[in-house]
Parts: sequence; structure tokens; C-alpha cells
Amino acid sequence: MLRYEIVLMIKHPTTDLAVITEKTGLSPLRHWRHGEPRVTPKGTPLPSTHESSAWICRFEYEGNKAFFPSVNSLIVELERNREFLIGLVDDGGEVYLNVNLDGRANIGDVFDWQSLGRVADLKINLGVEVFPNNRNKGSMGSDSIDN
Repeated sequence: MLRYEIVLMIKHPTTDLAVITEKTGLSPLRHWRHGEPRVTPKGTPLPSTHESSAWICRFEYEGNKAFFPSVNSLIVELERNREFLIGLVDDGGEVYLNVNLDGRANIGDVFDWQSLGRVADLKINLGVEVFPNNRNKGSMGSDSIDN
């Protein structure tokens, strides 16, 4: 079965994470604030603190070899908050969309130039990551962008 996930991550040095939830209407899977102790997704303490606040939301999909239509649907939702997202980036934040693919299946797609322009217009970073040894059926590694 073809599976993939899209992770939306917003990082900012100081923003109130509740505002991101309010503006996007999405509930985060994980979040942390600047200065909080770092921990792994399973709760194991790490020897440092977070350098910025972060908010992560994950969307899981099954059954379709083409994954960029799902990215485009998410972009349409994010365009409703264009000024807010661009303001976060202009104020020192970063917005990421990361497509996580299960490396055990043949899956691929093409992101057309019009869609690339829409992502650029929102100042969103787009990533694609392959997880060849999908250890966890519930997540393909959505915390891989959690540095």
C-alpha cells in the first residue's frame, strides 16, 4: 500500500504558538517554546534547550502514487493565512512543508512550476524525505525536521 505524510512545521524565535493554532485552524502534533529543554519524540531528555519555538502538524495519506495534489490542497489552505505566514518569515521565522515517503514502495510525482511559484510566494520551504526502513506504522519520521 502506498503511504506518505506531509508535515507542516513553523519555527520562530519568539512567537506565541497558540496564535499559529488559532490562525491556521490546525492542531499541532508537537510543539515547543524557545528555551524549553529538548526531548526526543518519545520523551527522552537531550542535553540542550530549543533555540526557537516550533509548531508541527502532520497529515497522513494512503493509496495514491501522486502526492503533490495533497501538497497543493494544503497550500490552498495556507494561502488563506498568507499575510500571517509571510509575517512570521519576515520576522525571523521559517515555514516548512516536508513530504515524507516510504522508501519501500515506488512512489513519485512532479511539482509543476505554477505550484512552485505559489509555495515561493508564501515563503515556504519544501522538502522531500524518503524513509527506507519504515520502523513505525503511525509515522514515517515526521520529526526528522526537528533539529
